[in-house]
Amino acid sequence: MVGTVKSHSRSALRGEIITNFGELESLAPEWMRLRNAGRRQDVFATPAWARACRQAYGSLWRVYAPVVYDERGLAAILPLKVEGGILQFLGAPHSDYNDVLCERAAPATILESCLRALLRQPRPWRECILENVPEDSVLLDMLSRVSTAMKQSIRVTTGALCPGLDLTGDTGEYLDGLIKKKSLVRHEKSLQRLGKVSFRHLEDREEIKGHLPNLFRFHIARRAVAGDASLFLNADTCAFYRALVDELDPKTDLRFSVLELDRQPVAYHFGFESNGAFMWYKPAFDVKLWEYSPGEVLIKKLLEYARDHKLREFDFTVGNETFKDRFANRVRRNRRIHVYGSPAVALRARLLACAGERARGAQRALGIRSGLKARASGLGRRVVRAIRRDGLARVCRRVLAEAFCRLIFRHAEVLVFAADGATAAPGAAGIGM
Repeated sequence: MVGTVKSHSRSALRGEIITNFGELESLAPEWMRLRNAGRRQDVFATPAWARACRQAYGSLWRVYAPVVYDERGLAAILPLKVEGGILQFLGAPHSDYNDVLCERAAPATILESCLRALLRQPRPWRECILENVPEDSVLLDMLSRVSTAMKQSIRVTTGALCPGLDLTGDTGEYLDGLIKKKSLVRHEKSLQRLGKVSFRHLEDREEIKGHLPNLFRFHIARRAVAGDASLFLNADTCAFYRALVDELDPKTDLRFSVLELDRQPVAYHFGFESNGAFMWYKPAFDVKLWEYSPGEVLIKKLLEYARDHKLREFDFTVGNETFKDRFANRVRRNRRIHVYGSPAVALRARLLACAGERARGAQRALGIRSGLKARASGLGRRVVRAIRRDGLARVCRRVLAEAFCRLIFRHAEVLVFAADGATAAPGAAGIGM
């Protein structure tokens, strides 16, 4: 088969590596069947997402995707690519969740077949790092059940936090409480004083494309204010978002939202919806209206959408930004999977990681000791100066008096009262010691 590298088969399983994107794309119907049979039905796991990645970045990488067949047909796809010698998920770095595509109850031998295909020689990759694997993924479940020999070539480490709102069983009361938060209501009223505020989801591809330059511009300005660079300064990233608009259905999977003031856009959200879950992905707002917090008003409108459509989840996806803590009622953590060419290489990586952690711990301890030493040195100098100035006996009496006061009283306070017509110095009242 052109573009395919075959591996040895065990039992009734046959593992292959697909190295041609056209061949992988031809499996789209079976791909969707496996995606829908898995534990998660994220948009990141669709052929449409892969096609958008290919359109924007395809010249930079090559497909290297293990597929497994059993007696019934296609049993699994692990959508991977090789870029710069690194084997990673095909949707990296834009996919917030990644998983193997197979039935949720699939046997671990299917994953072993994928891994054997990856590890056979020759390998076009020098390092394999599979990012953003959800803790409830089929991939992690299968990894826990593979053979001991296979586990020796794998290391799992912690990844990004993923806050979200679990709305299962919520009849609207919980979301109503969030929507009625004083800050959200206040910001909406503040923006409404400037004119008519409206919110809508755009469902026409051409209309969405007409708004994309505004979204890019808003995001670039916002990140500049924060002191860093927007991802939309990269032309390939802009092309990727345009490709997503072409590939995803704007009436279902893609949820492109716009907040308008007197029919002029002031905030956008480029997000997704699938299987009853709304995914927060890329927001942007006009920094010229910073004091009116259009971003907060945007969140309020999206929460209202989740309530009105009785969604089971509002997923803030990857990132532990502070604002998410105000709304999230659960936090998941992604994992990172490292696959090594041999158990010996894996052992070396584990030892290096352990040594690195110990070195960082020792450095932190050294920093603490240095701080204590500096404080002790400073205290010593102050004591010597006090003895020279006041004499040893007076210093000892003062130290004993302070120790006695601290033993009896928890705090010492100085209360300053101003006479009629006078004003106390700012901050003078209630000074703690």
